[in-house]
Amino acid sequence: MTVSLPMLIEAIELVVNSGSAARFQRKMRVGFATAGKLLGRLEDLGVVGPEKAGGRRAREVLVKPDDLPSLLAEVRAPREVAADQPGEAS
Repeated sequence: MTVSLPMLIEAIELVVNSGSAARFQRKMRVGFATAGKLLGRLEDLGVVGPEKAGGRRAREVLVKPDDLPSLLAEVRAPREVAADQPGEAS
């Protein structure tokens, strides 16, 4: 299963509002692999910190609830495509 934008947004909201990355898998009813992909995306976005102790300890939540609206706006914004570099053929 791929990680959709609505699924990513739901995971961000759950993790930030609860202050814990430990329970979102059960609340979202996703499997282990999908939860792992979501946690990877959350780490890439700076929502949670890196794995600790080989995954045996909870990840730190780095985003505060007050910062949630601006983070969600950034995630929802379309990504800009890099322009061709000068001298490259199109």
